[in-house]
Amino acid sequence: MSFGRVFVAVVIFLTGALVACGDDSSMPTDSGMESDASDTGPAPTCDESTVPSFDLGDPDGHAAPLGVGPGEARAGRAQVADLPVDPEDLATYEAGDFILANEHIAILIEDAGESQLYNPWGGQLVGAFEVEGGALVRPADFNEFIVAVGRYTIMTESVTVMADGSDGGAAIVRAVGPLRALPFLDEFAGGLVPDDYDDISIALDYVLEPGADTVQIQASFQSIRPLMTLVRQPLLLIFQYGRMPAFTPGGGFDFDMTEPTDWLGFVEDGATSYAFRAAEGVLTPLLEVSGTLLIGPPSYTIEPCTVTDVPMGEFVIGGPGVDGLRAAIDRADDALQRTVTGAVTENDGSPAAGVRVHVELDDGTYFTRAVTDAAGSFSVRVPETAAVNLYAYRRGQSAVGPVAVAAAGTTADLTLGPVGQIEITATDMGTAEATPVRIQVFTTPPSAGPPAAWGEPRIVGGRSQVVSPADGHATVTVGVGDYTVFVSKGFEYEAVSTEVTVADGATETVVVALERVVDTTGVMCGDFHIHTTRSPDAIDSAQEKLLSAAGDGLEIPVRTDHEFVSEFETVIAELGLEGHMFGVSGIELTTFAWGHFGVFPLEPDPSMRNDGAFEWPGRLPPDVFEEARGRADALIVNHPRGFGVGGYFSVTGYDAATGSVRHPELWDEDFSVVEVFNDSDFDANYDPTGENDATVNDWFSFLNAGRRVFAVGASDSHKIYSSPVGYPRTCMELGTDDPATLRAMGPDAMVGQINAGQMTVSGGIYVDALAAGGAGPGDDVLGAMARELISVRVQAANFIDADRLRVFVDGALAETIALDATTEDPMEPTTRFDADIEIDVAPGGSWVIFVADGTDDLVPLHPGRRPFGVTNPIFFNR
Repeated sequence: MSFGRVFVAVVIFLTGALVACGDDSSMPTDSGMESDASDTGPAPTCDESTVPSFDLGDPDGHAAPLGVGPGEARAGRAQVADLPVDPEDLATYEAGDFILANEHIAILIEDAGESQLYNPWGGQLVGAFEVEGGALVRPADFNEFIVAVGRYTIMTESVTVMADGSDGGAAIVRAVGPLRALPFLDEFAGGLVPDDYDDISIALDYVLEPGADTVQIQASFQSIRPLMTLVRQPLLLIFQYGRMPAFTPGGGFDFDMTEPTDWLGFVEDGATSYAFRAAEGVLTPLLEVSGTLLIGPPSYTIEPCTVTDVPMGEFVIGGPGVDGLRAAIDRADDALQRTVTGAVTENDGSPAAGVRVHVELDDGTYFTRAVTDAAGSFSVRVPETAAVNLYAYRRGQSAVGPVAVAAAGTTADLTLGPVGQIEITATDMGTAEATPVRIQVFTTPPSAGPPAAWGEPRIVGGRSQVVSPADGHATVTVGVGDYTVFVSKGFEYEAVSTEVTVADGATETVVVALERVVDTTGVMCGDFHIHTTRSPDAIDSAQEKLLSAAGDGLEIPVRTDHEFVSEFETVIAELGLEGHMFGVSGIELTTFAWGHFGVFPLEPDPSMRNDGAFEWPGRLPPDVFEEARGRADALIVNHPRGFGVGGYFSVTGYDAATGSVRHPELWDEDFSVVEVFNDSDFDANYDPTGENDATVNDWFSFLNAGRRVFAVGASDSHKIYSSPVGYPRTCMELGTDDPATLRAMGPDAMVGQINAGQMTVSGGIYVDALAAGGAGPGDDVLGAMARELISVRVQAANFIDADRLRVFVDGALAETIALDATTEDPMEPTTRFDADIEIDVAPGGSWVIFVADGTDDLVPLHPGRRPFGVTNPIFFNR
């Protein structure tokens, strides 16, 4: 959901820039041109025949670009053998792209042609590496970095090698093409940001000198305009923040969007890292929303009737991690460094491996960090004359330090505080077998964690440690003190909370057997909206998402990354989770004009852009939906009241009170499944007054209009720590609890139930309902009487609050039943209600849904989220 906010904010920024410039007569017209008031002569005239054209280079370049030796740089096409294995399996580079390398660093520039991700054209960076022994090593987890001119970028027609480095000089790769509006940006911002550059062509040169740590980026603009062009909104669109955290020299990892910065880096421990800085001036952060950064370099002008060279900036490549990146920047700036070495030891004197050592300057400015090796040793590079302070930190313990290092100091040692361990083993009580669980360790009192500038994972809600082991076994390291260990397996199992006191050097053992107490025989639950690092605004890998899902008892995870078809089943097998879940491949069709939509099942197709993304720009929703339905069986309107362009109902102007839309050309009459509950409960989406837009009200309005539209609930999880997988989830009666059986059946079994509305939504509470003849959610009762009985059961584990059951008939609240000791089954206290409820059926027929919820939130499982459960409608026809 949050991804659409990026683009609304882009519009706000860009239109703000236009308003700010609107009263300045010296500013350009809508075409981006301005006149020179001091020039009284006629404007020059020119065309393509009179303006110099761009030179092109060799189509292949050096035959062995990685054969580069000391004092050399080379450029040439990459062969399959040149490309390193991408440890995250997310890279988009391939053989035929261009390597630009010297003996230290290398980048990959994509060849011309169809491109992956959000820029549909090649000619820009797709990878950054260090070079060792003639090989690309430690690849950066590079995603996408677009150099833009307003809403335009280069539509690359050719990529060639201008200099292959064989003469001992710089190696240069050039991309050439006209400027064209980025389709996703142009779709909604074209009218708001009117500067057009379709009549200007661009050459982007990537220049690498021998021995350098930087790649210079220079643009040459070919203009046939008679007047000078002021580029008011040069932009960098950086889709990187989720996979490599941002780093600035002033704030470290605590990136301050209000402060201009000399350079902006992206860092990964143990891998190549990189930074960008403008050729002149500073980089102005404009927006950071959901992991996407919009950065404004200084403006520039393009001269009329000629080719104008504009230095754009440079990429600095270094590594591993921030220490290697800062060292590369210092070398590029001829800034002197010194190395500080030392060791971190445990309290008993043994080496402390895998501990982060953080470095602050004497004034408190964060500078760099390193990770200790197996011997506890570390090395960091700092300014030659700077006094620094060192700290050691390992999650689960308080930071140690500061240890002061004088301006001439070169060594420092640190000793961690007393430490112990907690060993947790969890089994399924019913089978006595190991099972995936979620383990949360809470400190007493809660720990606030280290400063944000250090870039350590956040500690949320006092959780010292959170792990989701596939085999139910984990050992966590903690400082001495008192802890609460909370072991859970989603909503259908009882959770177990254990208090422990950990002494120095001791290991406390926690053994639990989790009991399944909610009866969902034959039912399996899925989360139809899960993002991984394949999405630019998500920070969790597929492995992390699946382990978390399994630990929370989710059986059907559906992978719906933004604009990229991806699958889970391979990763499920690698993790050994085949017996616990069945993964479904899909996509979130992410338009930047009229909403987001879940489409599945879809298998990745490497022959298509983004392995099967839908080409939506320039098309209307009904047309795109028809294609989607032809390729997949499930189409879900995601977060329809989402912020800005992310919500289909909001964009189309759907009015639940009248059933009308403001933009009928965008409206589709055939959708039947809506994500009514997006990481939220029933009341968060329901307005009983009808005065505000709300997805439950929308849903009720469709049902009252005779449209069979059904509700699902999903997490839309981008970050596990703040958006847990499987809250809420959608449950279907599939006749099996076994993922292997469902795998053999295939996803069509569940998709049929989704489209038929034969499902319920659970946010911790499970509600099932059966009417006459066994009719359940999504079903019809034919020949209904004026009053009908429905058997309703509400179940919830004992740690989950459930205190109310509501009955809605034809969208109106018909009855509220208090859930308390009088409604519980004394033999099965997790059954909070199990009885018949009678409703009135209107002469023209009626529909009914049941909603159970609790007042207290799901602490400590999902703090801040209320428990609830909702059925889909049962229809009664008289």
